Amino acid sequence: MSAGVGCLHDLLLSGSDAELVAAGWGFIADGIAAGDLVIVHGGEHEVELLRDAFDDDPRVVFAPGRERYQHMMGTIGQYQRLCERENAAGRRVRAIGPVPFAEDPASRAEWMRYEALIARALGPYGFSGLCHYDTRNTPADVMNLALATHRNVVTAHGVRRNDRQRPGSELLRALAPAHPPDALEDAPAVWGESDCAAPAPVRHGVRRALREGRVDTDQAEGFVAAISEVVSNALQHGQSPVQVRLHTNGHRWLCVVTDQGPGMADPWTGVDSPLPTNPQQVGTGLWLARQLCDQLTITTHPGGGIRVSLLITPAQAR
Repeated sequence: MSAGVGCLHDLLLSGSDAELVAAGWGFIADGIAAGDLVIVHGGEHEVELLRDAFDDDPRVVFAPGRERYQHMMGTIGQYQRLCERENAAGRRVRAIGPVPFAEDPASRAEWMRYEALIARALGPYGFSGLCHYDTRNTPADVMNLALATHRNVVTAHGVRRNDRQRPGSELLRALAPAHPPDALEDAPAVWGESDCAAPAPVRHGVRRALREGRVDTDQAEGFVAAISEVVSNALQHGQSPVQVRLHTNGHRWLCVVTDQGPGMADPWTGVDSPLPTNPQQVGTGLWLARQLCDQLTITTHPGGGIRVSLLITPAQAR
């Protein structure tokens, strides 16, 4: 059995429960017939609809809830690892469900970027995604983005080519964050290093500050590791001085790392998979760092210099 290489990323539009079942039926049934790993995710109601339609078929993973969709890069990394494992066993990964857009503008923007990045991030793999959008309650800006990011439109009436799809590179340029300084930076830094020479003192200083701020140990260690990867990258590829500043308002923690090197032409460095199946040789540092924090943004200044900001919102503050 061959998993087949290539990411297929289509859009499911429905305006009723019956339309969702009718539109999703063929996608799920084809995956079962092919021996794919089929995942149905989303809210309790829509997952139960499809579970009932397939009589709780044990060949399908029914996964209500948002466990896979906590933040953008964490979700992408999970799918890359899952595809790496399943493709090696000869199985394609096939997932159907909604993208968790929220009212919060920053969160909504992140999931818009997710839709634009999926084809790139999962391009080396055998993956089929069918993203569900309910036409009864999807905001216009989100629907426009959905139509710009998917190859085909699937409805209860069949499948048609989407003539509103835009090139991925064009979308990623349009969706790249402008990255104005976060308001957190107006607060005095709780820790900083003006001319960093090694990652170890940074890890020690940040870890102590997070411990004093009573951040959950696992989340704190992930944040420390992400910052360490960014600092190591700056020391290896950038130019001194490498500066590190840590800010907090008690609810969010922001670390800003800057150096004077030429920067990165691609603001999405760290999205591509460094796992063995990917024929492109990419590093693991930024890929891991993106998954260990809630948000990582890269800004290269036209006159030289690069800025990487890393953000977490501790679980107790959410």
